[in-house]
Formats: sequence, structure tokens, C-alpha cells
Amino acid sequence: MANQAGSKPGPRPHTWKTGPDPVVHAQYNAFIQQRNQARFRGETWTDEYTFEQWRELWREHWNDRGRANNQYCLTRRDYNQPWTQDNSQVITRFEHALRSGALGGRRRKEEWDKKHAEV
Repeated sequence: MANQAGSKPGPRPHTWKTGPDPVVHAQYNAFIQQRNQARFRGETWTDEYTFEQWRELWREHWNDRGRANNQYCLTRRDYNQPWTQDNSQVITRFEHALRSGALGGRRRKEEWDKKHAEV
């Protein structure tokens, strides 16, 4: 497909909804992806849960997110409740695996729930 007259291939930050900052643009794309994946899985993502709120939760750990055990992910505190600012938390992937019972089954999940009940 040919470019329109005067347009160049590649990023066009002047057209980004979030403005020209590439970090904010990457965060917005991650927010949209997470919201869409949650909806695809049938999880409720409330319209009141905004990009600004989501970004605030990630503020301290944005550069430490990833798939390794010591990196961070965003999860719901209560899986039976919808995605909201109050029901979301950033924790390590290892903590998430413990909490979900992926490492050691039900006993570890129960230990996690008991230990973090007051949170």
C-alpha cells in the first residue's frame, strides 16, 4: 500500500491518543490489551477503571514487569469481583503463582489466602 503524499512510514506520535511520549503510549497499549484480554476471558472490567487509575497502580513497578518469577504482574485481589482500581494489585509473578495455587496446589493457596487476608 502506498503512502499518502507527504506521510512517512513508521511511528506517528503526533497522532497518538496519549501524546508523543513513547512510554505513556506503551502503557496505554498495555492497558488496552489487558482490558481486552480480561473481557475475552469473560471477566468484568468496569468502565470506571480508567487508564489513569491503572497507570497509577503500575507507577512504581512499570519497568519491572515481565514473565520471570521476580517480575511484576497486575492481578485481581478477589477473582470473583470485577476489575476495578480497588480490586487490582501489582504483585510478583511468583506471588501470583502461589496465590493462584499454581505452585504446590491448594495447600499453598490456602496459606497465601490466610497470610494475606488482612490486606
